[in-house]
Amino acid sequence: MKKLVFMVILIASALRAAPSILINEVSRSGIVWVELRNISSEVINLNGWKLRNSHGEDALSGTVKPGGYIVVCESREQLLSNYPSIHSPIFEVRDGQIGSGIDPNNDMLEIVAPDGTVVDMVNWGMPRSSWQFYTRNLWNPGIIIHSPVIARIPDALDRDMPDDFRGVSTGTPGEMNQVYNGLGTVSWGKIKAIFAGQKRR
Repeated sequence: MKKLVFMVILIASALRAAPSILINEVSRSGIVWVELRNISSEVINLNGWKLRNSHGEDALSGTVKPGGYIVVCESREQLLSNYPSIHSPIFEVRDGQIGSGIDPNNDMLEIVAPDGTVVDMVNWGMPRSSWQFYTRNLWNPGIIIHSPVIARIPDALDRDMPDDFRGVSTGTPGEMNQVYNGLGTVSWGKIKAIFAGQKRR
């Protein structure tokens, strides 16, 4: 019995200490970048981690402090020219495009741990079974927001639903998401339902 209790305690401790990263903010067009946030209480070494979209993936590196951010970008120079006050780490992908190149209308992002576990995912538009990394776990439909930048509002909100994200007029790469500007998928659905009901009367 004591051995069983000890094993349960060890497993529970391991789960609490498990590294966890969220895809916290995404700029899908123009200057493309993805902000990742470490929501665990441990420093995360990204060696062996991958960021993938529908048809491609990038090996990551660097470290992210507890509660901290890292910005994955296609061009460090372009990123800093538009956001010169970034103080968080920046990781520039080698081939100049995140994954196979972000589609602003229909695409997905996943952050994958070294053991192959998908730690977090986001998708927008309509998922397509022809995607190389398509899974049935994708939201269908995904996020329906036309703003180029989408962000978890409040920062790091994670209910595993498209409405965790809002469209923002100005991105905040490497910083807390504070701007609320626009409606999420669920809110738009409620508004459409109200007006649809009025039209039927």
